[in-house]
Amino acid sequence: MKKYFTKLNLLSFLFYFVVMGLASSWMDGWRSGILQAFFCALMFFFMMPWLQKFNMKSVTKMMMKTSIEDEENGILCGGANHFKSIEGVGGKMVLFHDELVFKSHKINIQRHEIRMPLSTIADITTYQVWGLFPTGLKITLQNGSVEKFVVGKPDEWVTAVLMAKALAY
Repeated sequence: MKKYFTKLNLLSFLFYFVVMGLASSWMDGWRSGILQAFFCALMFFFMMPWLQKFNMKSVTKMMMKTSIEDEENGILCGGANHFKSIEGVGGKMVLFHDELVFKSHKINIQRHEIRMPLSTIADITTYQVWGLFPTGLKITLQNGSVEKFVVGKPDEWVTAVLMAKALAY
């Protein structure tokens, strides 16, 4: 992870240096502009790791706050993304003995919670997200609406939901 951030910082430095160099050179002449751009990019390079560390801590704290009441009594629990229009809304999904619940993280634009009683689930299958990734979970409800999620181990979710449905009847 640290190697990734170092590479990102170097790329940010170069990008910032080029953009600031061009802008400053155009306004103040090329010698002054290059010098200003270099020092600004250098400050940017040294401040980025601190900003990234601060941002990662705050985002992680927000994501950890996402909890579903009575989550410890769930049959299966894990991170999930719910496709709502064009946004993949990140959150947590929990399967209980009578319902499947998804609750989004607080950092999403479209924050929401979905509760699907098992009795309303007509079909549950896996699918390939964008035709490439086999991590999709497609849930068709009895009213005809379709909810799509991305989960880890979608086959496990399908099996667990079908078993919970069978035990609920």
